Amino acid sequence: MPTVSVIVPVYNAENYLGWCINSILKQSFRDLELILVNDGSTDGSLEICRRYAALDSRVRVLTLENSGVSAARNAGMQAAQGEFIQFVDSDDVVSPDFTGKLLETLRFCDADIAICGIQVVEQQGENGGYKATHQFSCRPLGHFCVMVRPLFIQNMARLFWETCCMEGPCNRIYRTSIIRENGLEFPLDMSYGEDCMFNIEYYSRCRRAALISQPLYYYLWHFQHASLARSHKPNLVENQMRQVMALRRLCESEGEMTKPAAQALANYCVGQCIKSLNMLPHPQDVQELDECRREVMRMLSYPEAVKSFDEANYIPPEYAPLVGAVKGCDVDGILNAVATAEKRLHQINTPPPRPGFANRVLAKLFGGLERLFRKGPVHKWARIMRLNLETMGLKITFRRMLGKLTGRSAQG
Repeated sequence: MPTVSVIVPVYNAENYLGWCINSILKQSFRDLELILVNDGSTDGSLEICRRYAALDSRVRVLTLENSGVSAARNAGMQAAQGEFIQFVDSDDVVSPDFTGKLLETLRFCDADIAICGIQVVEQQGENGGYKATHQFSCRPLGHFCVMVRPLFIQNMARLFWETCCMEGPCNRIYRTSIIRENGLEFPLDMSYGEDCMFNIEYYSRCRRAALISQPLYYYLWHFQHASLARSHKPNLVENQMRQVMALRRLCESEGEMTKPAAQALANYCVGQCIKSLNMLPHPQDVQELDECRREVMRMLSYPEAVKSFDEANYIPPEYAPLVGAVKGCDVDGILNAVATAEKRLHQINTPPPRPGFANRVLAKLFGGLERLFRKGPVHKWARIMRLNLETMGLKITFRRMLGKLTGRSAQG
């Protein structure tokens, strides 16, 4: 029996599937099985899967009628023979020590889940090469974190808000026993956020969690992803608020939620709402405008969403006008604020993957201030500056700061 089952849902991925499979089969840890779940592909994906199965006895192929990624992952979990489970998306790749490092971390810490960082690699144009851009990791909490259940739950909202590593299923390793003993599955009634809901259910069963900042998972941002990511998804608001409410219930499961946790949850909820608003189509006629208005009204129907805009302590400066519009339930005001923010952000380029000397020095300086002042306005300001420098870079951080100061001066 293999120690680890790696599950890859496959749907029309022939252009990238070989990269993905090769990166898994070349793992330094060899005692694994690779379960390729073909979800009704209409291209050459199934043939590619079968070729690899013929070449390597560790590869198994399952075939389903097209039922969606949740059904494919559920089928893979049912067929898994390993003591541990990992997921990889068919158009991504992993580092050679992805499985071995996470398994070693989980066993060393006697944890129920081990989570690693993510390296984003973007395609430069339709026919261009790939370039590493930015990383997501647990670095705001430290390079290597181990949390027993009460601390893990108390810090859950902060982890979701600050690390960008908690929602997806791919940058981690799970215990198969926890999944099966609790009947955990990816929900079939969600078109977006189903992986986050699965994770929240799994987190609620963890005795201990380990997080390492090392980016072992490579998320490949292919050129066509840009248009797909921008396209509106049905029931997006409902799915995102379902995630937020599930996260709130989890944070409250260990007693009353702390003030920092409530603050982080409000920030996370605002981020989810902004993400949903950014995916609205640009209205070209009255019918599309009405659909956008209906989507905004759906968001406003959730008290949690409206309250979060009032309680959040960080909203990107470009979206600051949203606060008043949301509090006033001004539907057209919200749409105008989003459109204006998109215009401002349109020309901002992705910061380089390796920050310059000045950026690194300033990030360390603000990090030192953050540690020196454990609470209060200086701590809050230093943390926001450090996070912006680490994720956006020096140029964009100071452009945003200048814009915020200018806006305040104008209001004064």
